Amino acid sequence: MDLAYFVAYGKRRFRWAAAVAARSLIECGGFQGEVVILSSGHGRSIPGVSWKVVMDRQAKFQGKWMKHGVQEVMDLPYYDRVLMLDADILVRGRIDDLLARCDDGRVVCTNDMGNLVGQGSCSKCLTPEELAKYGTTMRGVNSGFLLGKGQVMDRALRAWRSVQEESVGIPGEGFDQPALNAAIVRGLIRVDLVPGLMWFPRRDPDFRWAKQDAPFVHFHGVGRHLNRYLRMRKMWKKNRGSG
Repeated sequence: MDLAYFVAYGKRRFRWAAAVAARSLIECGGFQGEVVILSSGHGRSIPGVSWKVVMDRQAKFQGKWMKHGVQEVMDLPYYDRVLMLDADILVRGRIDDLLARCDDGRVVCTNDMGNLVGQGSCSKCLTPEELAKYGTTMRGVNSGFLLGKGQVMDRALRAWRSVQEESVGIPGEGFDQPALNAAIVRGLIRVDLVPGLMWFPRRDPDFRWAKQDAPFVHFHGVGRHLNRYLRMRKMWKKNRGSG
């Protein structure tokens, strides 16, 4: 049995987006495992999807804590493979090939557009020494997608959370993504980085950093702009109609 989970805390539109994302994972991604939305409240009933309300103290103020906090409320090693996706990511293509990449040591991930670990929302948790050594040579990883065997994901998420807890209060851009990249730079998480899997329509309209058939479409900023959720829903309906 495989597991996929989304995190939807805060504004109701995160739950709306997560519902669309979960349906797209099943309908367009061909995912056949258990699908769970971790949230501060229930959403509409969706066939094949369950809502798990977790009133986590840290997630109450920053829902992204549950991206790596899921290992505290679910038995991840029980599952063959575990997939984490941001609530504002639409799945528009099958992911069988990504599931097949899972091995006993690494998690599958993708790049953060053209950013290196010393750029954008990847860098703030790195030490000056790490920035000097890797900042201009190592690809940055986007924290909206992570996939691996259950035991591998459990270890990776624990390492991610540990770095996150050590990094509270560090100023700079990003929240969970800098901690993930720091854990990778330090060798706490081993990765199989597949570039170009995630397309940002607003920030990368010409597919400079994503494959034309990228399976994941990231409508970054749904919490700030209702229009992005509406665009996400429109694309989902279009993909359903052409499937």
